[in-house]
Amino acid sequence: MKTERESMATIKSQGKGYKITVSKGYDIYGRQLREHMTWVPAPGMTEKQIDKELNRQATLFEEQVRCSTVHNGSIRLKDFTDSFINAAGCPNLKAKTLFGYQRDLVVINEALGHIKLKDLKPGHIASFYANLQEEGARATELATIYTDFSILLKERHLTMKALSEKAGVSLWVMKQLKNKEKIAKDCAL
Repeated sequence: MKTERESMATIKSQGKGYKITVSKGYDIYGRQLREHMTWVPAPGMTEKQIDKELNRQATLFEEQVRCSTVHNGSIRLKDFTDSFINAAGCPNLKAKTLFGYQRDLVVINEALGHIKLKDLKPGHIASFYANLQEEGARATELATIYTDFSILLKERHLTMKALSEKAGVSLWVMKQLKNKEKIAKDCAL
């Protein structure tokens, strides 16, 4: 019977079943991250059936881990939110929405990012919300622009999109500035 596969899963016999281990990269400290599952064959299965089903279970588990649908809760909130934003946010959200989420996650991760998901309790979140109510906790510096954008664009022979790309800010920020609306200072940086 096989005990290891050529893919990223490792299969080891353990008691009456098999332990399937899948590596899913490294954490911010350089430690390898692994997910585990145990599969026990049904009574009466032949060696060939066990081998075939074991490989199928390992392949399914690998796919679950690869798609980040499995975690045991030992991941820290910051690592989880980072991977979620990269996997789900970047390809699916509009730039303004993604920017807002990333900005908010900086504050959230400063307060709660060190906590493992399995240890995160409602009390942590309640305390976080209570801290947000304190004076100055959500102070945001606002900025506006004094330059006439239409003149600037003509002088530089640029479109607003080209200027936003050159400046490294979103088109939404450029539109806000063109309309002389105030925006959060950190949006303009």
